[in-house]
Amino acid sequence: MIERAGTKAGSIKTCLTMPKNNFSLYVLNDVAIIKKHLVDDPFEYKTSSELLSEVTSANRKTIEKAFKEIYGCGIKTYQLKQRLQQSKLILKEGMTIKQAAAKCLYKTQSTYCKAFKKEFRMTPTEWLNIISKETTRKMSGSEMSWEAAYGPKKTNDGTIR
Repeated sequence: MIERAGTKAGSIKTCLTMPKNNFSLYVLNDVAIIKKHLVDDPFEYKTSSELLSEVTSANRKTIEKAFKEIYGCGIKTYQLKQRLQQSKLILKEGMTIKQAAAKCLYKTQSTYCKAFKKEFRMTPTEWLNIISKETTRKMSGSEMSWEAAYGPKKTNDGTIR
């Protein structure tokens, strides 16, 4: 527990969750920067090693240990999860599964599909089918009749239908 600045003993305290190991603020800051890079653009760096060498000069093992302790998985795993999450958006926008696999840096479509299924418990094709059904359902449920949106239709001769 860390007291807020200016509070008296026994007053309201702010709970700060810290990792079990006492990592330096420098390491914690680097971990936050790495996470931000992975969330903002998981495709920017091909490997987690490349990311680490570009973003931090701190000890790699210390950074990886802190990242895993804070976020529950290693940097490489987190990067893969972020890429797979982004691939859902790519697929939804109309890219093929093969294109999504290539964008996510998988050598084969099959490897990508296995990783997708492991992460989301369904294949990309199954996910696309679900999204397609939801989109169709939303469109049919939200479409208004002409009369509801614009009032009764008028014909060329001025009569109302």
